[in-house]
Amino acid sequence: MKTIWKFSLAKSLDVPMPRGATIVSVQLQEGFGLCIWAIVDSEAEQRTRHFVQVGTGHPIAEYLEYVGTWQELPFVWHLFEDFAKP
Repeated sequence: MKTIWKFSLAKSLDVPMPRGATIVSVQLQEGFGLCIWAIVDSEAEQRTRHFVQVGTGHPIAEYLEYVGTWQELPFVWHLFEDFAKP
């Protein structure tokens, strides 16, 4: 069944998610810190996805894929998925 799940990145940027999850938003949520919301198949097998936080103006490795941006004043951060990490 397809539904939207929230995944907190407050403790780790390595996140178990159902295979094929489609990320739809990245935001700070009070009480939870940085979170990802994704459309998932709740019956799909889990796999760990790896993310990297990059500040504006910092270099981005070629193997990173953009996910989203959020503000944590005075900074603006960008989340990328790391496809080089197994």
